[in-house]
Amino acid sequence: MKTPSPTSAPTHGRQPCGPFEQRWSQTHKVWRQFAQFDLMMKRTGVDPVAAARTSGGVEMAQARNVCLQCLEHRECRDWLANTQDLQPPPDFCPNALFFRRFRQEPG
Repeated sequence: MKTPSPTSAPTHGRQPCGPFEQRWSQTHKVWRQFAQFDLMMKRTGVDPVAAARTSGGVEMAQARNVCLQCLEHRECRDWLANTQDLQPPPDFCPNALFFRRFRQEPG
């Protein structure tokens, strides 16, 4: 049986407001932000293994939490959409220091 996606739940012209709809909406946001975080690590050249191993993964978990709470997700999504090669992290990113710290230099 196929699980409905967060956008396929019928709203009948109203904003989602039931507990099921709110839970799907929040789950969708978490997965979207995690995907953006992972792509930002890739685009900025972060070694995810090194980042995850440092301090028992605490710094990575903190950076993910910062990403989840970030209000710049639209600007981040636009930056990622327009960036293909390795780049330094953008200044608007609250995790820029984390990305710079674990960035591998090309070559």
